[in-house]
Amino acid sequence: MSGSRIDIPFHMLYNKHKNHLKILPRGGTKIKKIEGQMADVMKEIISAGDSVIEIEGKKYYLSLVEKPETTVADDVEADPELKQKLLQAKMDIVNGKTYTTDEVVEMINQGEL
Repeated sequence: MSGSRIDIPFHMLYNKHKNHLKILPRGGTKIKKIEGQMADVMKEIISAGDSVIEIEGKKYYLSLVEKPETTVADDVEADPELKQKLLQAKMDIVNGKTYTTDEVVEMINQGEL
């Protein structure tokens, strides 16, 4: 797109191109791969800051989802303090040292945490 504004109602564009969407599984979430004119419209909507669209009376929020640069395992290995805290938490669970949400809230209210 060359910066021109597209004034096609989104629901009309979606209905016209919905048979060309590819559904991709991703960790229990289905992802629809959008290409061509519809993809250009979606990118324009997101880049213009208009990330909320309305289709048939329902509002949808659009946002960019990027793959994280590191995994949780990478982060744990890179941070010895985090690794130690996780190991301690695991040992606490094994030894029965666990708390309910209500107990934690009470400890916070009493200034213990």
